[in-house]
Amino acid sequence: MFPAEPGLLVKDGEDLGRRAVAQHQGFAKLAGEQQELLTTLSIAPSPAPARRTQEEMRSHNLRAAAQYRARVGHLDVPRSHTEEAEGEAVRLGAWISQQRVKAGKLSARRVEELSALDMRWP
Repeated sequence: MFPAEPGLLVKDGEDLGRRAVAQHQGFAKLAGEQQELLTTLSIAPSPAPARRTQEEMRSHNLRAAAQYRARVGHLDVPRSHTEEAEGEAVRLGAWISQQRVKAGKLSARRVEELSALDMRWP
């Protein structure tokens, strides 16, 4: 069995853990024969992540915005900023920018939630 994470087994200068993780994550992109060979080595595809509803995604992004606001003191998030929230990267800058652009189309509840975090509207 191969190591489950990088750095655990290095052989002849090759990090076999890093290689196994890469094969595990890219399993679906490999040819059928390659997949069969990896399966004999107990390397299988990563399970597909559960899909979230739009409401779940919006709530997750809002929690990331609240986290950013608590840490930095404002929601003037650079467009390229990615926030690590609940163990997951959130493209917070892009999301905040989109909310500002769609301000007139957002529900009153969404506007209130963001305004409570001192959102600067256009």
